[in-house]
Amino acid sequence: MRGLSLVEFLIATVLSLFMSGAAIQVYIGARTLRNELSAQQAIQEGARLALSIVGERLRLAGYWGCMGSLGGGGDFRQFALQAWEAGGSAYGQVLELAAEGAPIAVTQKGWHIDEAMAVPPSVVALSGSDIFRTWNAEPGTCNVDGLEVVSGAATSDQLAAGGNVQSSVFFLSKRGGAAASPPSLYVLRPSDEGEKSVSEELVEGVENMQLLFGMLDAEGATVFRDAASVTDFSLVTSVRVELLMHSVGYSAPGDGGVLAFHGVSYSVNSAAARLPRDGRLRSVYEATFTLRNPTRSR
Repeated sequence: MRGLSLVEFLIATVLSLFMSGAAIQVYIGARTLRNELSAQQAIQEGARLALSIVGERLRLAGYWGCMGSLGGGGDFRQFALQAWEAGGSAYGQVLELAAEGAPIAVTQKGWHIDEAMAVPPSVVALSGSDIFRTWNAEPGTCNVDGLEVVSGAATSDQLAAGGNVQSSVFFLSKRGGAAASPPSLYVLRPSDEGEKSVSEELVEGVENMQLLFGMLDAEGATVFRDAASVTDFSLVTSVRVELLMHSVGYSAPGDGGVLAFHGVSYSVNSAAARLPRDGRLRSVYEATFTLRNPTRSR
């Protein structure tokens, strides 16, 4: 019997190595694609959840059931919707999209404050993202005998215990205030006892949130404006929410393509509107919610 020659052995070895390398490349490519698809799915699910929660609160804004005017500290119906525009975030203005940024305390310097009795709540939020608050009665509420509104509640976050009024403040922040934590959507609302406000992390991976408010012009057409341009939120009929989402726990080399957000196109190679070179996947999601309840008697 004749064995393999040295040349035949070397050829077989090279072919085997080539096939093994090709198989490894196919496996790595499949795993990378699977991880990317998983990250994209997580982004999509996070955006869907965030918009669902935000949309529910916006649709409830100004709902008072048969409560009528609230006694004690004033009429909360005029505060059904409040919002604060982040400095430098007007529509079409280039935003600094830095996922590594640390949250800061909300102040008049960082967010536009114009309306009387519309002082923003005391939260630690990511700069460059808008903040909004809704007020409403708990669904099913009718009689609220003995409700007392804590002094200044319209400008702070506290309600008297037993008051069936819900205040929900939505903002972006980071867990523990640490810059290394992923940005998340948070909500601030009174505790079950109504004595203090509690922040709750809702959805992680929300890098930026921008709001536009629909109002009717003189001809009856809807015109969208940012919060800084709204002088009377009782005239708002709809709210457009834009979310910039990024992947959490996943990054890959690449240029990230071109991303359009809040009237500006961003890319990693742009000199003016630049995306961070962090390898994260990014997607933009938008939804417009019509307010069901008039926020103030007209």
